[in-house]
Amino acid sequence: MSPRRLALVPDPRPGESLLSWGGDALARLNQVSRTEALRMAGLISASTVSAVFGYRVSDPVVRAVSQSTGVTGQRLRSMTLAHYAGSALEPLPLDEAKEYGAWAAWRYRQRTVLPKHSNACPSCLRENGGRWLLKWRLIWSFACVRHQSYLISQCSGCGSALHRGWPGNPQS
Repeated sequence: MSPRRLALVPDPRPGESLLSWGGDALARLNQVSRTEALRMAGLISASTVSAVFGYRVSDPVVRAVSQSTGVTGQRLRSMTLAHYAGSALEPLPLDEAKEYGAWAAWRYRQRTVLPKHSNACPSCLRENGGRWLLKWRLIWSFACVRHQSYLISQCSGCGSALHRGWPGNPQS
């Protein structure tokens, strides 16, 4: 069954990550959980999250999300880490490499440049309504040029790491 067109879909912001747009902004706008928003958009199935979530989007997922949200495939792909593959990151495994092992090996090799949680510029988050930029996921993204400040990696109140790059309930 293909997803139906959603009535309330926020426009992705330039440079925004897939999880920020599809999980957080869509969830806030529709007043549902992050997981439910991802399901409504067609980004995850009813029962599972792809092992490549946030790294790339497959053609069937692009079709489903485009149908449910109106966001183009090119825009969706620009919100994933595939945007940096072949330049800041190693090239992605081939589309034919569907086995979990190829993706697990790729993610393992990227562990020094892809932390489990995102950094953030608090000023940017305040100004853009809490939208998380994809580039903040890269380890060498450590400062905000616009606000001339260092990015933070944990909550100053509770010390928790920020915005995990994986679907599920947001922790901080």
